[in-house]
Amino acid sequence: MSTKDPSAAAGKGRAQLAAHWQMLQRDLAASLAAPLSLRKAWLVAVLIDHLPDRVWQACTEAGRPLPGGAPDLLAYRAQLRSGSPPLAEVFALVAMEPDGPRLQLLPVAVPPDAAAALPVEDFMVSLYNNHHVQRLLLTTPSSASPAHAQLTAAVADLAGEMKAPGL
Repeated sequence: MSTKDPSAAAGKGRAQLAAHWQMLQRDLAASLAAPLSLRKAWLVAVLIDHLPDRVWQACTEAGRPLPGGAPDLLAYRAQLRSGSPPLAEVFALVAMEPDGPRLQLLPVAVPPDAAAALPVEDFMVSLYNNHHVQRLLLTTPSSASPAHAQLTAAVADLAGEMKAPGL
């Protein structure tokens, strides 16, 4: 007979999930404040990727089904991936598959009519770099999108998971 209190285990899983969610929120804000930091963006991507594991752990310890009725963690992650293109991109990024997306700091052309709207620092950089500024992008062999937009969208999609009954 186990001496562990099931409600204490459930509380621990929920507490870890809540702490993980708070850390993700804090580190996303830090990454947005340092828009050229690959390291901070990678941290956010890894935290996003790990959140479904924490949800699974909290549900298992509380004796509750996973959100959406997924039977196990792999099915839950597949469900999240199919329901959210930004999450699918982040999961693929963290998987580091050879043809998968990458985080890259790349020069991006600034159209002349948009130069006036740039912050002073970016405007000066663009003057000395043939109207280009550095941007953190999530790239695939066929596309590139602003990394922080994808990370922010993925976190927004995960916010609904945090409202799952009993978590």
